[in-house]
Amino acid sequence: MVVLAGCDSRTVFRMLSVKHSGSTHDALAWNCCNLKQTIDKTQGVSQLPDNYYYIGDDAFTCTRQFLTPYSGHSITVWNDSFNFHLSSMRQVIERAFGILVQRFGIFWRELRMDYERWTSVITCCCILHNLCIKYNDALPEQYNITTTDADTIIPILNDNPNENADYRNGPNYTKRAELTFELARKGIVRPAK
Repeated sequence: MVVLAGCDSRTVFRMLSVKHSGSTHDALAWNCCNLKQTIDKTQGVSQLPDNYYYIGDDAFTCTRQFLTPYSGHSITVWNDSFNFHLSSMRQVIERAFGILVQRFGIFWRELRMDYERWTSVITCCCILHNLCIKYNDALPEQYNITTTDADTIIPILNDNPNENADYRNGPNYTKRAELTFELARKGIVRPAK
């Protein structure tokens, strides 16, 4: 199954789509997702406020409100810095899936039920996960996930509505370039290894 999910900084799932088989490309599954239609501009008006955006990996198309990393190996130091910081923010969804899998043993092995039930089981576990987060139900000690100060999320808002450039990865897209420029202006590079 392709499970498209979005979460907040507390690892609470805020978006879930479990509609497609594993052979479906992530971009196609995203194009069929209700959330995509919600944030896409309809008659020139986006349903998502301009100072918010979603973060995805390079399987998706970079747009003004859906940020993805720069591709390739020969990228500038500033593009690399952007990719590093974007990846740091994406770690929250990875933690959310890690907590989900550790909390519910049904995901520790192949799902042994009819394929038609997989969507219901995954959705139910995500809802239960959210309830566990809401009521601060800790993971069992042997499965406890710890975080460090390095996991601090620093949101960057889309405060510049300039959309006059056309970049390779999306129509009329400038936000990724704007954020990369801001990293360069502040001299923020990827931390040394």
